[in-house]
Amino acid sequence: MLLAENDYFALGVAEFEAPAHLSAVEEACASALAKRISTEAGPKRWDAYLILLSTTVQDDETMPEAVANIVYNTRFFRRLVRWSVAPESNSLERALRPFLPFTAAQAGLSTGPVDRLKESMASYGVSRDEADHAIALWRATRGVR
Repeated sequence: MLLAENDYFALGVAEFEAPAHLSAVEEACASALAKRISTEAGPKRWDAYLILLSTTVQDDETMPEAVANIVYNTRFFRRLVRWSVAPESNSLERALRPFLPFTAAQAGLSTGPVDRLKESMASYGVSRDEADHAIALWRATRGVR
C-alpha cells in the first residue's frame, strides 16, 4: 500500500489483480491504514480514503455485492474501487482525480471557475462539444430547469 497525504487528507492506495482478490487486499490495507491514521493523522483521520485500483475491466454496470459491501463501508475512512486502471499516467490521473490539485490556469486561457471546470471535463471523458453544451445550458438557465 502506498500512503500519501497533504494538508487536507490522507490516502492509502493499493492495487488488486482480480475481483477475487479485492476483499483480501481491502482487509489488509484497511487494517494498516486504520492503525496509521488513528495514531499519526490527527484531524486528517476524518478525511482519509483507501483507494483500491485494478487493471481488470468491469463489464457489468451493476455493482457486485462484495464490492458494494466494501464501497459502502465508511468505518474509519471511505473506500473507493477503481476499475480499468492502466499502468500509465493518464489512467492513474483519472482514477485519482478527486485527490489531485487543479492545474493553474495558463496565460491567455480563461480563469473563471466554470471555464476551468469545462477545460478539465476532458479528464473525466467528456468531449469538448458535450462540455460546451453543458456549460452553455447551465449559463442559460443558471442551473435551474
